[in-house]
Amino acid sequence: SDVLSIRAHGSSDAANSGDDRPDTLYSFFLNGEVGVSLPLLAQIGVPLLQHLTLLMPDGPASRDCKVSLLKLVLEKCKSPADLTQIGDIGFFHKLLGSADPQIAFIAADFIIGEMERRDPVQYHALFTKLVHQTAADGDDLVLVNQYLQIKWIQRLSTEKKERSIDGPTPVASPMVDKRATADRKHRASIGSLDDGVTVRSANVTARR
Repeated sequence: SDVLSIRAHGSSDAANSGDDRPDTLYSFFLNGEVGVSLPLLAQIGVPLLQHLTLLMPDGPASRDCKVSLLKLVLEKCKSPADLTQIGDIGFFHKLLGSADPQIAFIAADFIIGEMERRDPVQYHALFTKLVHQTAADGDDLVLVNQYLQIKWIQRLSTEKKERSIDGPTPVASPMVDKRATADRKHRASIGSLDDGVTVRSANVTARR
């Protein structure tokens, strides 16, 4: 098809619930009611779309517009050359810190997909370790939420670096504990965005 038609995770149906904001072209796009011409999209440079995405503030008033722009960036980033133009996945790592949980979740979903595509063996090893850890903790929410998976992987990397610096004896890190606390607080807002999201791994698939 020459038309891009999508439905974003936690799209405007969910984002607009409980308020009286009118429908917009952006909300129609996110609900799959209108599409974008792929030949026309091909003529737009991905750095411009990236710039416009970053210009948009976080918040309910601009969410549909920003998510729509980000979805166009994702479509362009199917091309490795375009992905390189915007700083590779580093751009999406920056979006993990967005105050809008929907933006952070979309970025995390893309990063997880790239990790699996680039090094499926390493991703499967990480995911297997995550499965064992969540089973021990009795917390399976991480298994179906890509944002929480990325935060878990980041903490694991940080702890590994700290152990290599401090020696064989693990040293408790207040900063890591603060991050863990912040992530738990973030679950309430971001957990509702993962309905219908399939967690990708070589042999393990979970669906909420």
